[in-house]
Amino acid sequence: MKYRGGRIIAYPSEERGIPLFVINKSIATWNSNDQAHPYFISYHLLNGKREMVQYDNVRTPFRQKIQTDESTTVDLIVHVPREKGDYYLEVDIVKEKVRWFKERGSKTVLIPLSVN
Repeated sequence: MKYRGGRIIAYPSEERGIPLFVINKSIATWNSNDQAHPYFISYHLLNGKREMVQYDNVRTPFRQKIQTDESTTVDLIVHVPREKGDYYLEVDIVKEKVRWFKERGSKTVLIPLSVN
């Protein structure tokens, strides 16, 4: 997963789309329409000290199935916090009702966010 932008500056309670480049390096197909365990991209909200503020956040579905070694660009949906301050979005893939990929050693992406 790659993010090519810099710090995001946003207003409180704003909804934002953040473009991310994603490659499926797992052995499973990522399908957001799977009935039992869909795959999504999401984030954990951290404060400026990188401490957890909110673990579960809005899920962004993949537009189509992503096969092993396929890549795509996804506009991550972010609900900006109500409180002004500096934050980080720790972006990860989640297999719903199973696990976040970070739990299996996948690297996450940290995106700095300033709420003004």
